[in-house]
Amino acid sequence: MIKIRPLVIACIISAINAQEKTIKTDLTKSYQLRPQIVQANKFDQNIREIDGSISVVSGKELQNLQITNTKDLSKIFPGFVLKTPMGSGYIFASIRGLSSDFFNPSMVVYVDGVPQDPAFIAQELLDVKQVELLRGPQGAIWGQNAQAGVLNIVTNPINSNKPRIRAASQFGLLFENTMLSISTPILKDYVYIGGNLSYNRYNGMINQSGSKNKLDISNEYLGNASIAFAPKSIPFSAIFKYSKDKLYDNRSGFTLNDEQYKELEVDIDNELSPYKIPKTNRDIDTYALKLSYDFGSFKIINVSSFQTRDYDQDFALEELIENRKTFTEELRVSAKYNNGAYSIFGVYYQNINTDVYGNEIDKNTFAIYGDVKIPLWQNFDLSLGARYSYDNSKLKQRLYGASTYDPSAISIDNPYGQVPTGLSSTGRGKVLSKDAREKGTFTPKVSLGYNLKEYARFYALYQIGYKPGGFDYATANKIDPENTQNFELGLHSNFYEDKIAFNLATYYIYIDNKQTYVGSLGNAILKNVGIVDSKGIEASLNFSLLDSLEISLAGTFGNSRYVKYTDRANQSLKGNTLPYAPDITASASIDYRFLSFTWANFFINANTNFYSKTYFDETNKLFQNDYVLLDGSLRMETKWGLSLDLFIQNALNQKYKNYIIDYTSYGLGKFNIAGDSINFGMNIGYRFE
Repeated sequence: MIKIRPLVIACIISAINAQEKTIKTDLTKSYQLRPQIVQANKFDQNIREIDGSISVVSGKELQNLQITNTKDLSKIFPGFVLKTPMGSGYIFASIRGLSSDFFNPSMVVYVDGVPQDPAFIAQELLDVKQVELLRGPQGAIWGQNAQAGVLNIVTNPINSNKPRIRAASQFGLLFENTMLSISTPILKDYVYIGGNLSYNRYNGMINQSGSKNKLDISNEYLGNASIAFAPKSIPFSAIFKYSKDKLYDNRSGFTLNDEQYKELEVDIDNELSPYKIPKTNRDIDTYALKLSYDFGSFKIINVSSFQTRDYDQDFALEELIENRKTFTEELRVSAKYNNGAYSIFGVYYQNINTDVYGNEIDKNTFAIYGDVKIPLWQNFDLSLGARYSYDNSKLKQRLYGASTYDPSAISIDNPYGQVPTGLSSTGRGKVLSKDAREKGTFTPKVSLGYNLKEYARFYALYQIGYKPGGFDYATANKIDPENTQNFELGLHSNFYEDKIAFNLATYYIYIDNKQTYVGSLGNAILKNVGIVDSKGIEASLNFSLLDSLEISLAGTFGNSRYVKYTDRANQSLKGNTLPYAPDITASASIDYRFLSFTWANFFINANTNFYSKTYFDETNKLFQNDYVLLDGSLRMETKWGLSLDLFIQNALNQKYKNYIIDYTSYGLGKFNIAGDSINFGMNIGYRFE
């Protein structure tokens, strides 16, 4: 059935045979830390030039840590949380305690300048050059408003006259992953093509009672193809890219009662509880065109994209069908000047049409934004930025069938006791109401930076962020905009001939009109709940004092609390912690080259992560206690571009919950969504470039 893996292995063998005499790989390189070049301001800069907290990881580091999906980036980006508790299209993303709702995320994911659908925030990392996490509001620089931050994924360029091949195949207890990436010129110095194919399988960890059959499996097929017209003789380029993702998922949203969670086993034939195997089909198509022209003193870039998503999920108490279409257009002009100044100005338009829960919501956003850096005196500089955004949402509410809970109706075929009322849920009723929300918002930004020679940069930053209002997609209730004031002090530094890198940021965020899901998923609604503040410290330390050893430490320490909030029962929740906002997250990793030959190097890698108590609802009654995850691997890298990894993930087989669902209102109690158990396996890869 799956033909990608034999194709990949055949490519690896033939490529090694063809290139054995010509390929040259530097096996003597040391672990000296390279300057981190990022695209946080839409052009290449050293991280020490950035005013704001930012973390970056290279594609090679992701490979060493067996990270193939954005969900696993929390292993290297402390304070970053990405979970799929109720299906692969319903994703919780949290940065600094600011979490997203499913349809209007606080965090935006960009892939090569194209904003991604909220249901595609959790996605495979294909042929990645590097991933950057930008914390805090980014509306003065990025087209789509991003109140909590931006996850910027940069893939490897295809406009090289040298063919490039990357292939990898992973065999594991829980996961299987096969990837093939190819790029080559078809008209040297002018036209280039590239493409990626990937197949991912989750083998499952939940057994059918009395057998070894796994119930929580998933299969994903994805790929993309690009063509670039990039003449070497003129400073113009045009790149068109098409991407396709198809997911068949029985994993996300798999609910277990306490006994089932303990044994990771259910009896789907006899038990009357929401053990129902979730079924999700997700189909995403993305079309993108990027045009750029470099005039020397300034550069113009235009990115157009169109993304469609069809989503069908049958889980727990209902079936959900959702369709979404997103069109974006972004034009920006950037310039860098001889005195160290730069400027960025852009205009942005986005239209999102979503049909879900019987509600059709059409949302339009038009924005203008800009950011300017001005050198001052004695190594000081000033940055001024701003954004004006006009958001308009229109609602058409249609009548669908409803259902009520009746214990007497429970049966094998109807384990939830749901009795339909009103119209059939398979038919679309008449339009009941139309409504619109519109709002113009101005958000300024100012920062002051100081460079201590070439070693360190200190900065102070203040900016206002916001999250647009609109409608709750489930209830069609009106939602007011959420506003934030953000204060930050920070440091980026490198010492000892670039063998030590230390970054530090302390922040305070005041949030008014906080948009929060009230209640446990299954019967939660989105509403404005009051005032929240979030404060903390973020720190990272990378050092490589020995040529064969690199150590990385990172952590976040803080709290995100409700300052003013009264729940539906008129009880004050002041002092409660926000969902998916653990006070402490920390990571430590070590990569050690313990053996070296002329033809190969051998490495050992270990990575551990700590997560403090995490709450899943605003009442703080549903939570996961502190836990630790430990990963490790042995790796061989040869001069022919061939690599082999033996790895283990969650080596201690730590049990932890990604979410707890409260079905008490349905008379069914509380249920758990389990995190991944122990996983081990092998990864074989090949790289020629």
